[in-house]
Amino acid sequence: DNAIIGEKKKSYLSWYQPYEIAEKRCTKCGDCIKVCPFKAIEIKECYSVYSVQRS
Repeated sequence: DNAIIGEKKKSYLSWYQPYEIAEKRCTKCGDCIKVCPFKAIEIKECYSVYSVQRS
């Protein structure tokens, strides 16, 4: 099962939310790090961390 769900859009947020990661399905394989064009994902000991830099 893939932990990267895809584009996430929430109507109450005014900025773009690019992807959602299903942390319960995450196996810490690192595939999301390899494909992230912004290099905004890193894996910590207990959980994945991702952030979006707004300009």
